[in-house]
Amino acid sequence: MVACVCGVAAGMFGVGGGVLLVPLLALLFSFEQHRAQGTSLIALIPPTGVLALLAYSKEGFVSWKTRNASFQCLVALRAVHSNGRSALSHSARS
Repeated sequence: MVACVCGVAAGMFGVGGGVLLVPLLALLFSFEQHRAQGTSLIALIPPTGVLALLAYSKEGFVSWKTRNASFQCLVALRAVHSNGRSALSHSARS
């Protein structure tokens, strides 16, 4: 609900939604700043990204072959990042 209100206000006043959403998450839900920023990214980026993807795809500007390779790279990076985190947290406990 908060993200929806921020989206409407951002469209009306021409400001980024995060300008409104981050402080509201911090004030209304007692989020720390970094958690509020991360949550605002989840709320704001996917709708914009999907609409942009659809528009570019419609015009033929999306290389689906490259997308497959990019997705595989992202999965591999995520696995490396996750393994690194678990190794770091394990060594910190020792």
